[in-house]
Amino acid sequence: MLPQHLSDVLHGFALLRALGLTDDSYILSGHSCGACMAFQAVLRSPAHYGLEYLDDAPRPAAILGLNGLYNLPALALAEGLGASHAHERDDYQMFLSNAFGADQRRWSAVSPAQFDPAHITERIRQGRAPKLIVLDQSAEDQLVPMNQKERFQAGLSKVHGLRLVEGNRCTGKHAAAWEEGRMTAIDCRVNLASALSAAGESRRALPLLERTVADAERVFGSEHRTTLLYRISLGNVHAVLGNYPSARSLLERTAADAERLPGPEVRVTLAAWNNLATVHRLSGDLDRAIPLLERGLAGMELLRGARHPSTLICRTNLARARTQAGNADRAIPMHEQTVADAVQSLGPDHPTTLGCRVNLALAYEAAGDVQRAVSLLTRALADRKRILGTDHPDTRETRDHLARARSKLPFWQRWLLG
Repeated sequence: MLPQHLSDVLHGFALLRALGLTDDSYILSGHSCGACMAFQAVLRSPAHYGLEYLDDAPRPAAILGLNGLYNLPALALAEGLGASHAHERDDYQMFLSNAFGADQRRWSAVSPAQFDPAHITERIRQGRAPKLIVLDQSAEDQLVPMNQKERFQAGLSKVHGLRLVEGNRCTGKHAAAWEEGRMTAIDCRVNLASALSAAGESRRALPLLERTVADAERVFGSEHRTTLLYRISLGNVHAVLGNYPSARSLLERTAADAERLPGPEVRVTLAAWNNLATVHRLSGDLDRAIPLLERGLAGMELLRGARHPSTLICRTNLARARTQAGNADRAIPMHEQTVADAVQSLGPDHPTTLGCRVNLALAYEAAGDVQRAVSLLTRALADRKRILGTDHPDTRETRDHLARARSKLPFWQRWLLG
């Protein structure tokens, strides 16, 4: 049977709803087993656990999982725990058997990392699950291996309509993230700002991030990696709002500070370079943007590998900058490689893969091969309609791109296309 504690969580949500809790009015955060329960409670319906008589929990604006347990069967296997945590296997075996029974098929059914991505996609479409998930895991966690987060990320990366953010602020032993409530409160504010920005409400996100940066500088220091990451987020919101001078000044200072961090913190430096380069590109300063993007891509390939989603973003940004600079012929092979890598790592129907295909089409259009661009955009539009729906913003944008490209064809070709 399902552990009583998850039933208690869902009853608690029912009470909070009766007291006024509404969709998108809160951030749901959980640590360790609590992270597991947070995702259990929201990513699947109560009926999945035999609790048909309970309503769905109010939809959180985001879910934040800290040092969580996400793939329960893997915790009872030495190979699942890895060499660093294999000594915990017997304890996990006893813990999971007591909680869920000896039948490991039950463990899989309640493991967030093994939830069907298509089912989560449908819950997001129905408005029952959030569009933002943040996962953070300390590399120094003595109880939970890093691969728990990685297994969950692999499944969530296949969910359409979800923004998945990899946190990098958890440090120390397993309980440190929860014991340091001050850090968690700041993180929740950042995640709320991210949710607002993703929803197109960057003006509401700006004061939250300004307050967060001020708090982080007071708590962690002005050059701490956490403070620098918050400053990058603040710079990005300034850029979204078109405040390029403010964004540029903030990100230039952040990049200089990040370069002084020790070697293992190179990803903070890469993030600062790539975001600063994007501001330069958006403001038309390609001579400064392209060298930064080249350095960022080289560093990300070394750090993450050629097919990691972060690498795909870096390569796309560099290719778009080269196209903007009039070098579409150099950009096209990069876009083609990005499409191939996205298909391999994310699948042909993932929204990121579809976006990479559209970027390739636009590069062909910029290079003067309008007929090929129209062909690629026509297929991309059909797939976006099928996967995202006809009214999705990405679908509408692709339709506009196709209309513009078709208008450049000779009349007889437009007539043949219908």
